Amino acid sequence: MFLPLFTSYTTDLITCATNFFKDLYSNELLNTFTILFSEINSLQTNTSETTIIKERDVWENIKKLKRERSPGPDGLRNEALIEGAQLLTGPLTRLFNSVLRTGIIPEQWLKSDITLLYKKGDPLDIANYRPISLLSSVYKLFTSIIHSKINSIIDSKQTVEQAGFRPGFSTMDHIHTIEQVIEKYSEFNKNLYIDFIDYTKAFDSIHHSSIWQALHNCQIDPTIVRTIKNIYQNSVSRVKLEVRGDEIKIARGVRQGDPLSPKLFIAVLQCIFSKLNWISEGIPINNERLTHLRFADDIAIFAETPEKLENMISQLNKESKQVGL
Repeated sequence: MFLPLFTSYTTDLITCATNFFKDLYSNELLNTFTILFSEINSLQTNTSETTIIKERDVWENIKKLKRERSPGPDGLRNEALIEGAQLLTGPLTRLFNSVLRTGIIPEQWLKSDITLLYKKGDPLDIANYRPISLLSSVYKLFTSIIHSKINSIIDSKQTVEQAGFRPGFSTMDHIHTIEQVIEKYSEFNKNLYIDFIDYTKAFDSIHHSSIWQALHNCQIDPTIVRTIKNIYQNSVSRVKLEVRGDEIKIARGVRQGDPLSPKLFIAVLQCIFSKLNWISEGIPINNERLTHLRFADDIAIFAETPEKLENMISQLNKESKQVGL
């Protein structure tokens, strides 16, 4: 992707960054899932007992909030929620259930500020800045509760190859597995081919329609799917330094800083891998086939010949493009 340059003036930086993110988050393709899920908002959904948010849910999640965090565009800090928990728990519970019941999203929840942190290198190159997205604290409280309701469901659909964003799994487990595989193949003097894949801007790139497909595959409650869809369809952001830039329509990718985003991403990735015809691919391990290992968007693919490895990469690339990766 072309990375534009900017001058030292703040207004030029904001304009340049705004144009960059407009390009990054634009949705240039209409994939097949869009049509399949275009009418999800018109579905008559009833809030099930398991979906209803209780005051206990709100109270417990407020107590988990961390202090000294930057606020979103509404300026409301976590400290206000923490100190006012006893007074706010009831009203917030009613608000959250109203959002689930009606599908109407508060306007402030749809907005985010993008701040830029300089990393290193040429200060005139926007690639040397790390974007930080700031969302409403109330919104993140809401999605942290939704996360607790869908977390175990999405995890249950994951295969053992995925170790990212899952309790009880660690990247060290995968590293240990790779080391053992390499050691055994070296011991028996057998050919082993491993390809390490890291998607470029993976979390910023996936089509929103692929998220709805993934949630549908996981059999997530339609009320929750509709709510998340309404949030994503209307999300906007602005680059903020001393002032804010123009609005940027967020037409793809998961929301940075949102408690839901990691789970949404690995749900989409699972959809990709479930479509791959890798039954006879990979390498033999204890009467099974080890085809790959995943930690979020970092992937290791295994094969015993370069031709088989290339075929696996080609299949993965084809399916990945379908969801925007």
